[in-house]
Amino acid sequence: MTGPSAATIAVRFSSSAACTSIPPAGGAGRIDHEMIGGNINEAATSSNPNAVANARLNAGRLALDDVVEVRGPADLFDSVRGENFDVILFNAPWIQGEPQTLYDTANYDPGYRVLDGFLRGAPAHLASGGVILLQYSDVSQRRGENSIGHLEDSITANGLRIAGRQSIARVGRVMGIQERVFLFEIRRDGDRHYE
Repeated sequence: MTGPSAATIAVRFSSSAACTSIPPAGGAGRIDHEMIGGNINEAATSSNPNAVANARLNAGRLALDDVVEVRGPADLFDSVRGENFDVILFNAPWIQGEPQTLYDTANYDPGYRVLDGFLRGAPAHLASGGVILLQYSDVSQRRGENSIGHLEDSITANGLRIAGRQSIARVGRVMGIQERVFLFEIRRDGDRHYE
C-alpha cells in the first residue's frame, strides 16, 4: 500500500464472461481506481486460463496495467499466498451440477466445493476491517436446492457474517430462467466497528 487511504483489492473471477462485471476487466476497476483517488492496487486471479488472458487484455485496454496485477491461472488463493487485502471480490459459481466445459466451471459448483473453499480461505487474506463482496444467485435455490441457506451456513462456519446484501432480479443467461442475483457484504464476525 502506498498511503493511509490506499486499498488493496483481490479479485477472484471464474470465467471470461464473469470478468465483465468485476474489476479489472469490465470498467468497474476504473471506477474503483477513481473513487479511491488512484491510490489502489488490485490482484486479479482465476483458475481459468481464458479468463486470465481476458483480464490481462482488458486491464491493458482500460490503461490499468499500473494498478491491476493479473495472476494465474491458479486455484483460489494460490497466487496470493501470504497477502492480505482490504476488499476481496468473488463472483462465485452458483449452479449445482457437473461442469462439462471450461466455461461451465464459472457457473457450476458441484457440492459447493468452490464456494466452501473460498469461504474457508478468505479470512486468512482479509485485512483487519476488510470486506468480502460476494456475488451469488438464487438460481439453484429456485430449482429446489438450499443454496442460499448453504451459503449463509458456510459464512457463519468460517467466522464470517453477512453485514449487508443487495440484489437484482433478472433472467439468467445460463439457465434462461428468472433469478435473483445478490451482492453480499461479508465481514469477520468480530469486525463490527468497521461498518
